[in-house]
Amino acid sequence: MARRTMTLLGPDVLLVAMGGTRPNNAVLVIECDGRLDAARLERAVAGLQPIAPFMASRLERPFPWGRLRWAADEAARPPVTERRLRADETIEEAIDALLNEVVDPRRAPPLRWHVLARPDGARSWLALAWVHPLMDPRGAELLVAMLDAVDSGGEGVAWAAERPIVPPEDARPWRERGALARAAMGTLQALARERAFSLSTNNGAAGRVRHRRRLVHSRARQLPQTLALVGRAVSGAAATRGVPPAEPFVVPISVDRRRKGEPGPVFGNFVSFHFARFLTTPADDPAATAAALRRDMAEAVRTNFVEGLWAGMNFIRYYPPRHLLRPLGGREIASFHCADTGDVRPPLATLLGAPVRSAYHAPCVHPHPGLGLFFTRVGDLESIVAVWVEGVVGPDEIERLLDGIHAGIGAAPAA
Repeated sequence: MARRTMTLLGPDVLLVAMGGTRPNNAVLVIECDGRLDAARLERAVAGLQPIAPFMASRLERPFPWGRLRWAADEAARPPVTERRLRADETIEEAIDALLNEVVDPRRAPPLRWHVLARPDGARSWLALAWVHPLMDPRGAELLVAMLDAVDSGGEGVAWAAERPIVPPEDARPWRERGALARAAMGTLQALARERAFSLSTNNGAAGRVRHRRRLVHSRARQLPQTLALVGRAVSGAAATRGVPPAEPFVVPISVDRRRKGEPGPVFGNFVSFHFARFLTTPADDPAATAAALRRDMAEAVRTNFVEGLWAGMNFIRYYPPRHLLRPLGGREIASFHCADTGDVRPPLATLLGAPVRSAYHAPCVHPHPGLGLFFTRVGDLESIVAVWVEGVVGPDEIERLLDGIHAGIGAAPAA
């Protein structure tokens, strides 16, 4: 039987380059009322493995040259673990441990399933952790939905088997993709020559990755509004340090390439990017900043920058990952990271029989910029998640950032 393989996409290779020898994980955390059954999870994972074989795969290059690929290991299965939290341990501390686990995907499965539970069993969490180049947040959400469908049996297994697993090939001619890529790369090179403000500038040695979550009752808004609020909060943190931003913020915004309403693919970071560039102060009106960001994003789509960057990133798959960040020379690659993935899709009322309460994404961030703010919703509950690298920002600064964003959203805290 031929081995199943999947060539990495351009964003996947970029994430490999950014990882280096540091933790390079992402975690989807789903909070449930009651106790999740780890044995039931293990059976569901065993049933899902033949449908989604890249859960247990290895990162390889078929020759000393050529593109990186995932090769499914038909005899392996992703690990499933269960652990009760200590009485003095928070769920954030337990997830931090998963974020900081260094996994070599050339030698170990890039994806792991974890059940974490309070000692009294009143609440539990499913934590899906993966090496970030394997898939994006939307793919992880679909994989969890497929797992739950397999657990239900019958029609659920058939539904899971019909989901798109791997990204489609770009059917456009090489010449067309090359023309798009050249135009986008020119814009990107001009952007890279400019200085971008970051809290990581002149920071000390990079430490562990940490995260903290704020759970609130959600209010509908669009990404430009979210980004404007985050920018104002980060600007306030800089002003508190006595270094108000003199250079603009540059923030990479991921653009999902799945057509609206389509679920797949599961594996591969199936996204392009727009680089939002703006300057804001704590006194600025977020509505005006959001309007400017909205115009900027529309212009990027109109000029084919987003599409051209996708084509360009897929050309870099032919280069060794270690070469990709060399032109930056250790400079900040962004001011901070920010993503609003919206509602978890497909929505799940229960997971393996347990009622779903909330969910959130927590991806590792690179020491430059060393800070990311991420937003996820389940029903009317929204998670605001700050991820940071020790040595770039401190816990007190993170609390003030979350306070500022929370106040700007105007949402009530959730119990």
